[in-house]
Amino acid sequence: MKCEICGEKTKINHGTGQVICCEICSLDEQNLKSNFLDTPNKKEVQIEENGQLTEKGALKIFIGDEADYYLRQFNNIKNDITPRWHWPASFCTLCWAGYRKMYSYILITVIIFFVFDLSLIALGAPKYIEDVRVVNNILGIILLIIFGINANRLYYMHAKKKVNEIMCQYNDIEKQKEELAKAGGTSNLGVGFALLATLTQGLVILALLNNLGLV
Repeated sequence: MKCEICGEKTKINHGTGQVICCEICSLDEQNLKSNFLDTPNKKEVQIEENGQLTEKGALKIFIGDEADYYLRQFNNIKNDITPRWHWPASFCTLCWAGYRKMYSYILITVIIFFVFDLSLIALGAPKYIEDVRVVNNILGIILLIIFGINANRLYYMHAKKKVNEIMCQYNDIEKQKEELAKAGGTSNLGVGFALLATLTQGLVILALLNNLGLV
């Protein structure tokens, strides 16, 4: 049997056959049932209610692909349940962010790498290009861990912010749906932007090292 909150296996009392708790969420049977009522697994997410978009409905339109998965993770976050490790965000961090149109996260990350590299150059540390590579590799590993753990939470914050902006800006429900779908969803161009930003940062640092005769 699977947990209705996170989809993972639950523990079973083999004597009574009752659910004891979820191995991931650590919820007892009563809490499991009550939380289940507020999850998108129970029934289809209601998009509209009384002529207005519901919160989950707006989020579902914004998310687009894999909406059910992310709504489950968002629900876990709201219930203070640790979100699952996000493998795509861990292994393809900036590409995942670009795919989900989280461009500000890409720019912030690239700027952090750029500032660290510039600091090394200013301090005269990179007598060899290997010094910069080592630092970038360390930062990269830290970044993978951060995004693997927090990707669902970061995407939740991003989605909530965008949804709230659109819902406040437009009153017409059809216009809201249109703008939510346009602002959210996925983007292959976003992946390209992530790759281009990373490549540009690397080339700029390489050019600086070359001008200083360090490569």
